[in-house]
Amino acid sequence: MGRDKAQLKLNGLTLLECQVEKLRALGAEEILISGSAAPPGARSVPDRFPDCGPLAGLEACLREAGSDACVVLCVDAPLVPPDLLRALYRVRQESGCDAAVAEHGGLLEPLIGVYRSALADDAAALLREGRRSVRALLDRADTRTVAYTGDASALLNCNDPTDYARLLALCSDPAR
Repeated sequence: MGRDKAQLKLNGLTLLECQVEKLRALGAEEILISGSAAPPGARSVPDRFPDCGPLAGLEACLREAGSDACVVLCVDAPLVPPDLLRALYRVRQESGCDAAVAEHGGLLEPLIGVYRSALADDAAALLREGRRSVRALLDRADTRTVAYTGDASALLNCNDPTDYARLLALCSDPAR
């Protein structure tokens, strides 16, 4: 992207602020942020394994969490529907699994899910082994998937300027 994705603007808010507001609206009591300074009402958690990608951020937040389970939501997919997050939470609670993650079109979305906080130890073990894949963590865990059958654009990850332009266009579309 060439700059911090969390600070990109969408409808007057940064992508990070969009995600924090979404979590607040869902009733999150604690919002932990990895990789960015936290806006008011959230707390920034430093990675214990610097420069090791999303798994390191996940490990740090799971370790710091004050609850048994954490909603995990990447900053660069701001259109994720709250109903999908509710469904993930429900599946994790009802099944007792370690993680419930979104799946769309046969592809896992490992940074859209609900994870048991105790997975922090497994994540740390992977990082110590030099493995940085969140999917490797899911392979070790009792994982359930929740199929998202809605509009694929809701899961758009904003990874480059073209994605960002598409995101802006989607948000300005009155039919959306």
